[in-house]
Amino acid sequence: MSSRAEDQSERAQGTWQLRVLEPADDPAVVERVRRVLRLKRREAALLAGQLPGAVRRGARTDLEPLLERLLHAGLRAELVRRDPSLG
Repeated sequence: MSSRAEDQSERAQGTWQLRVLEPADDPAVVERVRRVLRLKRREAALLAGQLPGAVRRGARTDLEPLLERLLHAGLRAELVRRDPSLG
């Protein structure tokens, strides 16, 4: 279990990445990801440009519920600790 200070640090640094491993070439996939992440329709084009890849950065405790929702929706996704040397 993480501490509040650790969570705040992870949020500020974007320590964790939520990666969606689905390709953007299927509009139905983009729509499912958009709905799970609760994005507006106009944000779907930006989302498609990020797939497959990181769609959120932040604290693990904030991203875990999104990961669970993506997996529950039948989408392939993962949480990955960012390499701090990559900026």
